[in-house]
Amino acid sequence: MSSLNMFVLIFVLILLSSESLTAIDKPVITLAGIEDYRPYSYLVENRPEGLYNDILRELFTRAGYPLRIRLMPFKRILLSTKSGDVSGMVGTFFLPDRGKYATFLKEAPLAKIYQSLFSHISLKTCSAVWGVIFFT
Repeated sequence: MSSLNMFVLIFVLILLSSESLTAIDKPVITLAGIEDYRPYSYLVENRPEGLYNDILRELFTRAGYPLRIRLMPFKRILLSTKSGDVSGMVGTFFLPDRGKYATFLKEAPLAKIYQSLFSHISLKTCSAVWGVIFFT
């Protein structure tokens, strides 16, 4: 499923969780994103920028719904989502604890990000055992 399809699915889920709507009465959807997560989400002169925010703005504009993007520290994103201060969060991954208060779309991730560990060339070997990294 493409990223656009995933956004449409998120959008529909958010709308279904909103109050009853008429064609004229469209609520402002507030989504929280990570404030310093280049190139995906970051602030430039107090305006949310980055790949995630560009895609969200385009999707909501095409759908005719007002969108507010609030970028904040990661812990505040989790607390704001849990408390219902925001409609949803962008750029996070699933953990069982988060699944207690948020619905995650595992089938259609917003992005697939591969993170690796790189060591200085002077370290000849690097191995990982049960999540612990050893350098020699």
